[in-house]
Amino acid sequence: MKKFFLLLSGLFIAANAVAATPADPTNVSWYDCGDESGFSRLMYSLPQVDTEGNPLVLENMAYRVYTDNDQLFTFENDVYTYDNLYGDQTDIYYWIFSEGVDFRATYTYFYRTNAEGYDPFFTWRIGIQVVYLNEDNSKTYSNIVYTEVFPHEGMPGDVNGDNEVSISDVTILIDYLLNANIAINEANADLDGDSNISIADVTALIDMLLSGAE
Repeated sequence: MKKFFLLLSGLFIAANAVAATPADPTNVSWYDCGDESGFSRLMYSLPQVDTEGNPLVLENMAYRVYTDNDQLFTFENDVYTYDNLYGDQTDIYYWIFSEGVDFRATYTYFYRTNAEGYDPFFTWRIGIQVVYLNEDNSKTYSNIVYTEVFPHEGMPGDVNGDNEVSISDVTILIDYLLNANIAINEANADLDGDSNISIADVTALIDMLLSGAE
């Protein structure tokens, strides 16, 4: 009877366990080494509580890095050779901070250049998201918090940030107007310069493409 009661208690606790949603990271900023042969770094403050203010188990917390249009960044094992990565990883866990060279509690280093010279791995923004592993092995996520690195160095009409203006920019701009959760380069999308993304910008972008095709 006692074992049966304990089993029922365990099932009740498991059924009523609430997954913790981590709070958003803050103080997100970027240092760019430019054309120098060195490191750039993403700086941030990671939360230690969930959205309700409850403490998180830090060993269960990781983060992800995103670039431009919500593109998930992969930390390649052959690049981050001193950081105890287990193959190529997208999730960097909290405990790695104390082990590696490139990962710290408040910033992460990136290789901004490569053997061929200056070669940015994103064109206009970089972001960070907290990932939390719950007791039931489910994962919950914070919002992605972005910092715009090149908001003034844009290409008008390059809505999707691929360094060219094409019909795909029209498509994603229309999708954005229908669903504002889609990520775009708003500076490049504001073609009429009124600080508002609207159908007028779609019209201006189409006119730009037609004009360029002549």
